[in-house]
Amino acid sequence: SRYFPQVEYINEAIYVIFDRQYEFVSQKFAELFGMTPEELCVSGFDPMTLVAPESREFLRERLKEGYRGDFGAQEYEYTGIKKDGSRIECETFILFIPYKWGVAIHGMLRDISLRKRIDEALQQSHGDLQVVLNSIPTSVFYTDREHRFIRVNRAFCKSLGLPMEEIVGKSMTE
Repeated sequence: SRYFPQVEYINEAIYVIFDRQYEFVSQKFAELFGMTPEELCVSGFDPMTLVAPESREFLRERLKEGYRGDFGAQEYEYTGIKKDGSRIECETFILFIPYKWGVAIHGMLRDISLRKRIDEALQQSHGDLQVVLNSIPTSVFYTDREHRFIRVNRAFCKSLGLPMEEIVGKSMTE
């Protein structure tokens, strides 16, 4: 950060991994995991310590691709673990770059835990809405501006003689 002080003003957490260790982490990255940059960048600290066990194999597979020379950008989500053991949902964007005698990972990370909780609540509310719609004996449907069906109830499906999957997404003319 002393070479790039503007890094601390970027909203994303930034990190560099080289030789399976953190070479650099921004203050924001350290704070997300409840640690200090010094704790993370110490020799012998394994970055996989911050990855939930159920996400480790997925991450290992993604990293193998880059270490084999696929220097393209990758973006994915995984579950991380903070120093106190609590979980954090992470979205990361990484680049594999030639560095020193090997390959380094330059990454930016965001905490998407709140977004995930909101998505789950929305999915639940959509499910609840469908239960209510299906309890109405009269045909009910919603369309978008292009007159494509976005939601239908069972009574509407029965009146057309088609399953819901064949109706949703189609236009009225279809």
